[in-house]
Amino acid sequence: MAEKHAYYSIAGAAVSPDNKWLVFGEDTVSRRQYTVMVKDLTAGNITPQGIINTSSDYVWAADNKTIFYISNNPLTLLSEKVWRHKVNEPAAADELVYEEKAIIIT
Repeated sequence: MAEKHAYYSIAGAAVSPDNKWLVFGEDTVSRRQYTVMVKDLTAGNITPQGIINTSSDYVWAADNKTIFYISNNPLTLLSEKVWRHKVNEPAAADELVYEEKAIIIT
């Protein structure tokens, strides 16, 4: 997977409770801004989930189909939102679970 990139790193690997799926973050630019990938451990297929700019913290729900992930602010790169995502469904359908509002000090 790293052959076509000048830089390549994965992080946050987590196996689903039923041991059928592996979620991990892929970084190809060395900024610790990860793209969410899911590997079907039965078939061996790796599928991007259409989710970019995340931290490397991924957690499976008990249903073996839902991943919780944290998106980063595009300007500050700080973690700010927790999302719920169903594997292999459009990222646009992801549900916001929690948002940490930025405090602006003037």
